[in-house]
Amino acid sequence: MTGCAVSVGVFDGVHRGHQEIIRLLAGQAARRSIPSVVLTFDPHPRPEAIAQEGGLLLSPDERGALLRALGVQWVVVLRFTESIKTMPAERFFHEVLLARLGARVVIVGPTHHFGYGGTGEATLLRRLGAAAGVDVVIAPETASNGLTISSRRIRSYLAAGRVVEAADGLGRPYRLDGTVVRGSGIGRELGFPTANLEAASGRIIPGDGVYGCVAHLDEGRFPAVVNIGFAPTIRGLRPKQRRVEVHLIDHDAVLYSRSIGISFFVRIREERRFVGAEDLRQQIAEDVGRIRTLTNAGADQSFGNTAGNNDPFPFR
Repeated sequence: MTGCAVSVGVFDGVHRGHQEIIRLLAGQAARRSIPSVVLTFDPHPRPEAIAQEGGLLLSPDERGALLRALGVQWVVVLRFTESIKTMPAERFFHEVLLARLGARVVIVGPTHHFGYGGTGEATLLRRLGAAAGVDVVIAPETASNGLTISSRRIRSYLAAGRVVEAADGLGRPYRLDGTVVRGSGIGRELGFPTANLEAASGRIIPGDGVYGCVAHLDEGRFPAVVNIGFAPTIRGLRPKQRRVEVHLIDHDAVLYSRSIGISFFVRIREERRFVGAEDLRQQIAEDVGRIRTLTNAGADQSFGNTAGNNDPFPFR
């Protein structure tokens, strides 16, 4: 590939800060009549830190799809091997960005680091670019409520169950995809059948609690109540087994073994232990009623403007 506009980074989440970088990338590419390229990495360069923070916001495939949806013409995934990990910053610039991609302009975020040990930063990138005749553009910070938007901050919001703040940073509700596996059947006995979601490996799961969500199925999108946690009221379940249980409101599709996605709009309460099954059933009925009311009303502010998305409860 010769002559392109390149942005480099993991782009986990493709959040609003990333979207600003892509906007600049598209502008630079159009101005020069050259293709736009995002160079990203798999696996994540910081696997231990990501595991401590709960997991990734997106799978590599999801990341690529979102980047292409924003207009990126080429998404290049570079395997983060030991040779890439230990490559000095100057060598990375010359061998990867110049020799392999033919970069004519490079756009990165304000905190971007590259090369072994993250020693390459904006000052070095500008110096290398000037010597090679490559323009370097450093995107400005993107902030929300006075705080810089970052993948790490969004992961911290999700871990705390703060899905509204996470959606504001992402520019859309957080979505978790997975496969439905067999559960205990207790939900159906209580009158509220649930699907047990086995999330895609390595993805962050929001903190324990009960959420108002959208379930994405092949046949459409449906309101749902999702419980995340250890089901403390139900005896006989494997101990310390964290579960993601999905109840579709007013829709009784057979979900076992199917792939579904869950978009998180609001956390309505914490998970807690009830005296018995009847108390639990009554609480679930209240949860369903609350989400049904919000759905019929066209979405409470918690689902719409505050979350920074333009598609609140989009299934009527």
